[in-house]
Amino acid sequence: MTSRIRATAVAAAVALALSACGSGGTLDALGKERERPETTPEDQGQEEEPEEDEPEEPGTAELPAKEISRAASQALLDAEALRLTGTGETDDGMVDLDIHIDSNGDCAGEIGFEGQGTIEVLRRGDEVWMRPDAEFWKAGLGGEEGAQVAEFMDGKYLYGTTDDADLADVAEICDLDNLLGDLEPVGVFLSVTKGEESVHKGIPVIGIVEEDIRGDTSTVLVATEGEPYPLHITGTSDGETFTLDLSDFDVPVEFDAPADDLVIDVSEL
Repeated sequence: MTSRIRATAVAAAVALALSACGSGGTLDALGKERERPETTPEDQGQEEEPEEDEPEEPGTAELPAKEISRAASQALLDAEALRLTGTGETDDGMVDLDIHIDSNGDCAGEIGFEGQGTIEVLRRGDEVWMRPDAEFWKAGLGGEEGAQVAEFMDGKYLYGTTDDADLADVAEICDLDNLLGDLEPVGVFLSVTKGEESVHKGIPVIGIVEEDIRGDTSTVLVATEGEPYPLHITGTSDGETFTLDLSDFDVPVEFDAPADDLVIDVSEL
C-alpha cells in the first residue's frame, strides 16, 4: 500500500502545482507576457463559445468504499502528529490508552492496565521519562516490597534514554512511523463497505466497515470535511475488541520536562 499511496500523493502534488502555475498570475507578476493568438478578420464579430465547467471532484462521502479507505490511510500516513485515546482487550485484561505522538518520536500520555495500575510516559528525542503509579508498583512487586517501592517512588519519574533496555519497550510506543507502518493494505481486505453518514464529536463523518482475510472487522468513521482523517475506530483483532479515537492531527507534542528532584536516573539504580 505504501508505494501506491506515495505515488498517488506525488501525482496530486504535481496536479496542484500545475493548476497553481498555470493560472498565469505568477508569470504576470514577474512582468512576462503570455503569447496571444492573432485575431483574423474572420474571427472578429464571432462570439466565443463558453467553456464548459469542469465537473467537481466527488466529496469523501461520495467516493466508493475502498477509495474512502485509501484516502483515510493516506491522511493518516501524512499526519505529522496525532493523539490516540481508547481501550482494548489483551490476554491480561483491558488496556486504556491516551497518548499524543509526533513524527519526531516525541510523545506524552498514559497507559493503564486493568488491575495493574497506570504508567505516564514522556519522550523527547532520545530522552524518556516514565512514572508508574502506586498501584503499578504494588501489583508488579507485591507484598511489603511493592508497598515500600510505591511509597519511595510516589510522584517520581524513572529517567533514561532510548538505549536503556528497561525503557526501550516504552520508547517504542512513541514511534509514530512504526505505529503507522502497521496499517493494513486495502488489498488484504476481503470487503470494504460504506455505512451511514453521521456526526462524530461535531464533525461530519462517513462510516466504512472493513473485513480482513483473518476475519477481523473494524468500523471506521472518516471525516467528510477537510482532510479525510479516520476519527473513530471500533472492531476486533485476533478475537479481541478495541475502541480508538484519533484527534489532534499535526498538533506538536509539547510538555515540560519533570523537575530534577522528581527524576531518578535508571543508570544509577
